[in-house]
Formats: sequence, C-alpha cells, structure tokens
Amino acid sequence: MNLNYITEDIKRSFANQFLKWKLLLEDAVIDSMNTHVIKTEEWEIRFIENDNEDGKYLEFYAISPVYSDCHFRIYQNGVIEELDVILEHYSYDETLPGNKEIQKEEYLEQNRTVYEYLKEVGLYRS
Repeated sequence: MNLNYITEDIKRSFANQFLKWKLLLEDAVIDSMNTHVIKTEEWEIRFIENDNEDGKYLEFYAISPVYSDCHFRIYQNGVIEELDVILEHYSYDETLPGNKEIQKEEYLEQNRTVYEYLKEVGLYRS
C-alpha cells in the first residue's frame, strides 16, 4: 500500500474507529476500481487520499450489513471529521399533514446527493 498522506496519527485514529473489529489501515488492498479497500464479514471500507484548506487527509466510506454506514475523514494530525452517509430510513410526524411526503423527499434528496458525491470521488462501488 503506497499512500503519501498516511501518518501514525491517521493509523491510530483509524484503528480506534474500528477497534472492536481490530481493523488496521495495513489491511487495505487496491481493488478493480483502483480504490483502497478493506473487506471483512462486517465491513467494506473504501478510502482515498485528498486535501483541502484544512490539510491532507484520508476519506473513508464504510458499509456494513449489520451496522450503520459511516463516512469520515482523518487528517494527518489524527483529527476526525464526520461526514454525511446514505440514510437507511426516515421518520415523520403523522400528526402533521404532508410531513411524510416532505420527510421522504428530503431523505431521497440527501441520499442522492451523498451517493453522487461518493461515486464521483470513488468511495462507492457501482
């Protein structure tokens, strides 16, 4: 694995995020999409290198059939920034007329936005 941005702080923060499953960045391989990926029975974690005004980071999207998805960045100093995920469901107030439709549309729009972003940067398998 040849990652330019990886630091000991990133490794430590990642390991802490997935401590229960004893996952390490060193478990990653390059898949057919040319993305770094870690696959276990519980998780499929894809990640990329990138940078912004806050610095260099690794960005992760983790999918699980058992747990909720998670999406986050770990900056070179180990700081974690939580990001939006594809939502599994939505809730609404049945006492408010039209609330179900409004909440459903907001749910669908957020999921479309997150999905398109993940696809664009290579963090979501097609």
